[in-house]
Amino acid sequence: MQTGEATVWTLAATVLVINARYLLFGATLQPWLSQAGPARAYASLLLLGDANWIATMRAAEKGEQDRAYLLGTGVPLMAAWLAGTLAGVLFGGILPDPHALGADLMLPCFAAAMMAAMVRSRAALVPVAVGATAALLISHFAGPGWGIVAAGLAGAGVAALTARPGVVK
Repeated sequence: MQTGEATVWTLAATVLVINARYLLFGATLQPWLSQAGPARAYASLLLLGDANWIATMRAAEKGEQDRAYLLGTGVPLMAAWLAGTLAGVLFGGILPDPHALGADLMLPCFAAAMMAAMVRSRAALVPVAVGATAALLISHFAGPGWGIVAAGLAGAGVAALTARPGVVK
């Protein structure tokens, strides 16, 4: 993109790959959310984000029965996201280079925090280890972007193969 050579198809594929995690998020919530009925479940998924997905998974594990939990946690996150986007549009030009501030570490740190919240057993470390190994190997040969894709696919694949049916983890 920085060289001006990115095509609309490249951008669309990038957006698709980056957001594919929401398919997995929705799939993990399906057993719990299906009891709300299709209209309410799909409406809640419109506000699905990384942070409220992990909060909802935790709540479901603890026996939360109110299916509006996902929607209720999504509204404040959406408001914060939109406010942050507006602040970036209005004031982003006056900030120094985000790399100089270390802002490029925010996403990896958030992902590590999500992983730490999800891993509660040695067995749960297996998909993490497989994903990390795939990321390191593929990044070495194809670059960090492809390493992220490889980590997601490998980790999700192992998690899917080792998951117990009907258990929300």
